[in-house]
Amino acid sequence: AASLAAGAEATFTVTNSFCNVASVPVVALQAVGTGLPQVYVSAVANGSFNITMTNLDAATADTTADVINFIVFNGSNAAHG
Repeated sequence: AASLAAGAEATFTVTNSFCNVASVPVVALQAVGTGLPQVYVSAVANGSFNITMTNLDAATADTTADVINFIVFNGSNAAHG
């Protein structure tokens, strides 16, 4: 099991063939245990996106086996005028 220290962050890549540079991946924690974890999408590319998890708690490590849910929305990145 992994642990995320107080105030620390970790980034990992999710490979997903439905993802492209115009995609909008949305991430959410299913449940929160210890610490104060927060997740967000920090990069998007063709075939993958990065999730960064930050423990906002200043004193308590996140020692929970956190479950991250995600969905990928696809559209176009055309300019609207």
